Amino acid sequence: MLYTIPGGRQDGRRVDFGDAVLEIESGPMSDLDDFSAKLKTAFDSAQERIHEIQEEAGREYEELQKRYETYDRIVKHLGPAIARPRLEKLAEYFPGLDGTPSISRHGREVLLSFFKTPTALATIKLRLRMTHDAEIRNLVLEYDLEILPVYIDYERSSKLEIPLHEVTDQKVIAWLDERLLAFVKTYLSMEFSDQYQRQNLVVDPVAESQFPKTFAAGNVEYHGNTYYFLSAETMQAFQHQPELYTGSKGHK
Repeated sequence: MLYTIPGGRQDGRRVDFGDAVLEIESGPMSDLDDFSAKLKTAFDSAQERIHEIQEEAGREYEELQKRYETYDRIVKHLGPAIARPRLEKLAEYFPGLDGTPSISRHGREVLLSFFKTPTALATIKLRLRMTHDAEIRNLVLEYDLEILPVYIDYERSSKLEIPLHEVTDQKVIAWLDERLLAFVKTYLSMEFSDQYQRQNLVVDPVAESQFPKTFAAGNVEYHGNTYYFLSAETMQAFQHQPELYTGSKGHK
């Protein structure tokens, strides 16, 4: 705000008295203008920073999408070309195998289940998964095995990470074959475990030896009872003279 000063000629913030010039200090409005300018500068700077962050996020997203497209092509190839044929071959040896596949944006997996029954040794769940890491730079292969009850030591999990640009069929085949064979060996070792076979033990009435029912070379029905034999020779001896061995230790 400018004030009229008698005897002087006012010009903006200067008053000319002829032989002297009086400088008038800025008033409250000038201070407010300065504060307003500083506010604008602060908010403009923040807005510029936000814009930079948005641009950077856009670039990162585009790069992420490119990596995801690469990952997606890889898993769409590996599933039918490598994983499925091996799981189908595995199922030939496990007639009771229940396979449940699932597909999501971030991974593909299959859950193989063996449920405990009077003849099955345990409840087994084998999970195989193909996914990616957080930044989608690596293909991640995962193997998780659960056996209940637990009477043996076994490898419960395994994980392999391969950079997307280094993924080859051979690397995936080597890892998957090793894992599936490890599972099979674990499963077969249960056949020789007394704890797992406890409910499946029978006696060869000829050899008078106890063994798991799954090891039987054959069985014979006689007078309403089922007799199991560990060898073809003992079964033939029984068939020749069953009355000699009945009432011994045959199990129905």
